[in-house]
Amino acid sequence: MCNGYFLRLLLKSNKMLQKYFLIIILLITTKFFYSCSEEKNNQFQLSGKFYGTNTKQLILAYQNSLNYFVTDTIPIKNGRFFAEGEINGAVRARIQGSIESQSMSDPNVFLFFMEPTKNYISLKENNFQDAIVSGSKTQEEYEVLENSVEPLYSKIDELKSEMIRLRKQKLNEPKNRRLIENTIESIALELEGYREKIKIERLSFLQSHPESYLNPFWLHFYSRGLSMDTLKSLYEKLNPRIKNGLYGIRLRERMELIKKATIGFKAPNFKVEDTYGNRVSLEKFKGKYVLLDFWASWCAPCLENHPILKKLYNQYNKKGLEILGVSIDSDKEVWLQTIQKEGSDTWHHINSWDNEKPINELYNIKPIPAYVLIDKRGSIVGRYLAASTSLNDMDDLKYDLKNLID
Repeated sequence: MCNGYFLRLLLKSNKMLQKYFLIIILLITTKFFYSCSEEKNNQFQLSGKFYGTNTKQLILAYQNSLNYFVTDTIPIKNGRFFAEGEINGAVRARIQGSIESQSMSDPNVFLFFMEPTKNYISLKENNFQDAIVSGSKTQEEYEVLENSVEPLYSKIDELKSEMIRLRKQKLNEPKNRRLIENTIESIALELEGYREKIKIERLSFLQSHPESYLNPFWLHFYSRGLSMDTLKSLYEKLNPRIKNGLYGIRLRERMELIKKATIGFKAPNFKVEDTYGNRVSLEKFKGKYVLLDFWASWCAPCLENHPILKKLYNQYNKKGLEILGVSIDSDKEVWLQTIQKEGSDTWHHINSWDNEKPINELYNIKPIPAYVLIDKRGSIVGRYLAASTSLNDMDDLKYDLKNLID
């Protein structure tokens, strides 16, 4: 009787153990296949057909899923080629054949968006710009969007050609210089209007395509000209999958930089040598007002503002204002010569590129001239000209200095 009871209990226990064992195996197997599926979601394949006889291999350059820039050499065999790798969402890649220059105008260079899926491309030697891409939804969207703004680009090209013609005319007709310059200024404003229309068209794409990888791509491209509130609002509309792709991550990082360089926040520090070899950091000027002047020797509007800066320096230096010229020049000799020629060596001058992270990037500066005003506590209190998204100009700078220092 007891032996039968214990035998039935043992058999029942074994069945329970088998059941639990099967559940554990099922969970492990599910996780394994899920992980494999996740890995495959990052994998891309690029299959292509090539028409031409003088090109033996292609070079494919892109940023992989680990954020490394990869350059693959792809052999062409019987007019076909193949490449594979891992990317984080849609990525803009560059493919090139036998080139004469690194310019995008080279007939054997083409940029396109690859996705982590099967991509196909057809290329013709010396005519890469007419490449046919399929399999990448992002590339399809890009082509539709760019076709919609093509008429605007055509108009921009016409206006640029007219500006070049007028600049040559100005040299040959000194008597009409002022009239020609006024016409050039008018064309420049018209150019800016067309560029703004292209920007609006691209950003409007977000409203109807919230799941497109193009959204963070273009938001990042235009981020320096958008307010933090606008960027934040547009970013929040993005699909989570898009936010976690390469361009979503880049956009998030750019927004962090912009936030740190916004009025009311502590100014990012930097440590570089000035033109005399002295170590200069923002912390060195603690307790003083600091005006960062982002400029370059080749920037005519920057040089035109130097007389205004000299006047402000003479007026407020003894009251606690320091000016720090932050150049984005790449030619050091020309930069130093321009400082002497302009007579602006009365204040410190440093080069943006000498810092670990370029200073103009720390302060979200791209076009110049641009000015950033920092108070005695090291906080940003004003941004002007190209540094401003509110169209603050030199008159606003004068007004703020008067209210802060006088």
